[in-house]
Amino acid sequence: FSTTMVVGLTLGVAPNGCSGLSIRRVIEEAHKVVVHYLHSQPPTDQLQICTMAMVALTDFVAIPRTEKPVLFVRTDA
Repeated sequence: FSTTMVVGLTLGVAPNGCSGLSIRRVIEEAHKVVVHYLHSQPPTDQLQICTMAMVALTDFVAIPRTEKPVLFVRTDA
């Protein structure tokens, strides 16, 4: 971990396999690192067939080591 670090996000557990969490991109700005993530959930206005498995909403990525603060931003796509 002398040159890289791990950033991660966890939102607990979802009740089925139609929910998900993924880190989409990481952007290093002048004074911070911005982590864009997608938290997908099944649409409520459509019929969905989902697994009935509990799903851990967790994602981790390795990025170049920095002392800058990390900001997490939810994105729609």
